Amino acid sequence: MLAIVAGATGQCGRELVKQLAADRSTFSHVVLVQRRPYPDPLPPHIKTLVIGSGSASSASSASSASSASASASSASPSTTTTTTTTTTSPPTTSNACAEFAAAMSAADPTAVRALFRDEPDGGDKPSATAPAAAFCALGTTRAAAGSAAAFVSLDRDAVAHFAALARGAGARSLALVSSAAADANSAFLYLKTKGEAEAAVAAAGFPDGVDVLRPGMLLCERQERRTVEAFGMAVARFLGPRWVPQVETRDVAAVMIKTAVAAAKVGGGGGGGGVRVYENQDIRDVAEGKRELA
Repeated sequence: MLAIVAGATGQCGRELVKQLAADRSTFSHVVLVQRRPYPDPLPPHIKTLVIGSGSASSASSASSASSASASASSASPSTTTTTTTTTTSPPTTSNACAEFAAAMSAADPTAVRALFRDEPDGGDKPSATAPAAAFCALGTTRAAAGSAAAFVSLDRDAVAHFAALARGAGARSLALVSSAAADANSAFLYLKTKGEAEAAVAAAGFPDGVDVLRPGMLLCERQERRTVEAFGMAVARFLGPRWVPQVETRDVAAVMIKTAVAAAKVGGGGGGGGVRVYENQDIRDVAEGKRELA
């Protein structure tokens, strides 16, 4: 199978990339759609498509960038990066969210397909009939984004644009990390935006359907130290899921992969469309083998 990923540097996204890197037998080719190069070394079957602000990505710019990145790849053979555009000055956080959403909207699906065809490690190219799945773990907070508008740009607009990009690149299903209590009719900005993002990906026309994961508090080992958040995780773990809905990011990632594989199998039989929702406890139960996928 093939995979297209957005949000690879977030809590769930990093765990997803880790699991995709560890099992090439399931996903033989993976493309990460990024605002900047992925910060860690990647195996040869995982490539990055870097989209910037200021101009639309195109197949030609992707090709020229591939040549430019070839020398960098030879210095670091574990990572292949295609850069479509660049920013000339460091954007503010608010601008970065809007610029990334705009870049996602302008990104060319052919650039993704071109990376699937590229095979620098001498392995097999994917079959023309290999099913592709999309994974979206994009997300931030209003405080981190800098404004309500910037938050909506990333958590709704960029998500919707990624769904369109992935569908254009051939993805037949999409797994989305949303939020517990997401509701497009909510009076709360965060929950309303998450609900609107769910509706946007549901309308993108994935033949094998959309799997929406609605986790509660995400538990993980963060790359950077955040004292308050670490304390909150410690309290949540102490109280347990009965009192604080919670789930490990590794379980969210594992269930995303399971839903994509299942969607491809069902889709191959001529069905599998629609939207399947996994609430926090559903995610935990599927990850622990206590229940089947929807």
